[in-house]
Amino acid sequence: ALRLYLITSPVVRGESLKFKKEGVRDILKDVFLPWYTALRLLIQSCDQLKVNKKVNFIYDEKRLYSSISSNSNVMDTWIVSYTQTLLDFVRKEME
Repeated sequence: ALRLYLITSPVVRGESLKFKKEGVRDILKDVFLPWYTALRLLIQSCDQLKVNKKVNFIYDEKRLYSSISSNSNVMDTWIVSYTQTLLDFVRKEME
């Protein structure tokens, strides 16, 4: 949280840093807590799938793209495209 706070602070732009504990707390509240909540929801959904349908959740990127390319649902294609664009942007910004 501290690293993300510093990355988004004015010090990155060469300005002076006025460190505030509230800023780190806000990063935790606004960024990490929603990510953690989404992860917990995914894990619970996978567990329910395993119990109710007797199916293990296995992520396979190749299978995902093959099913999307044959899918006629525009929203599914858009979601995958937008996600890949976001991932590319984050990778470039992290370098």
